[in-house]
This record gives sequence, C-alpha cells and structure tokens, in this order.
Amino acid sequence: MPKNFLRKTLDRWLAHSAARFRYPLRLVLQRKRYVELQFSGITPAIRCAISTEGMVGIYTTYQGEWWDSLAEFDVVARRMATGQYYCGLCPSPEMFASRAALWVTHSFEPFLTWTNTHFQSSQGLWLCRVGGMTWAGLKPMEALHSREIADHLVYACPVFRGKPSTTAGP
Repeated sequence: MPKNFLRKTLDRWLAHSAARFRYPLRLVLQRKRYVELQFSGITPAIRCAISTEGMVGIYTTYQGEWWDSLAEFDVVARRMATGQYYCGLCPSPEMFASRAALWVTHSFEPFLTWTNTHFQSSQGLWLCRVGGMTWAGLKPMEALHSREIADHLVYACPVFRGKPSTTAGP
C-alpha cells in the first residue's frame, strides 16, 4: 500500500528529527488514516496518535481504555488561492509554502518540544476518575499525594522507565 501524505511527511521529518527526542519514538500501530507511537523509556500508558485529519496528540490509556489527552498539536490545513497553507484553527494564522511545512512547523516541532520538556525522570503520571469522568496529568512524583489527586486516584506511575537518549538535541 502506498504511503499517504501523513506517513510521507512524518517519515521525512523523523528521518531528520528522531535524534532530537530525549525518548525516541517507535511505531506501534499503523492504519490507513492514523498512526500510534510510543516513546522508548516512557510508560506505555502514554501514547501519541497522529491522524490524516490533523489530530496530533499525546494521550493516556489504562487497562485498554482511553483515559485523557495530555497535549494536542492539531492542525487543520487550509489552502489559499495563492497556494500558501495555514491552520484553520488559528485566529491569526501563519502562512506556509507547503502543506508539509505547515504540519512540521505547526504540529510536529511543538510536539517534539513538549515531549522533551515534560518527560522528565522526576515526573509521575496520574489517572483519576469520578463516575464516568476521567482525567490525567503529569506532576512530580511527590505531588501525587495532594488531596486533589489522592481523592480520585485510580493509577499512578513514574513517567520515566529507562534512560533518555544521549544524542537528543535542539
């Protein structure tokens, strides 16, 4: 099956950017309209999904159930009559020469920055539930005992499960 725009753009970007991730990405699921990725050295409860519709997000799961989104870097590509592209979600959009440039600058680069900033060895992942409502977050492990979290805590674990990449850079 030929690769779609998303896979071509993602693969091309990763070929140049993979070493910049502190916790390298690995493909865990590939479908026609989306891919799911995990991070080496990070709890498998945290994943990334990227869809052809422009969803780029980091989310959590617990016991096979989608729990909550941790971060979103969505893009809605729109093309101007001039051939330039912009994100339809942005109130003051920046213009890009190509759809690929839009995706890389608007979604993939902020995604990379977020992971390198938020996936730290001191961080813990916490999952809470009240009735049918679920939520998740990242906090230093010692903060997981706060009353706000402890009253509704279902699961907590360290984010960090291994060694970060020693080659990661800007």
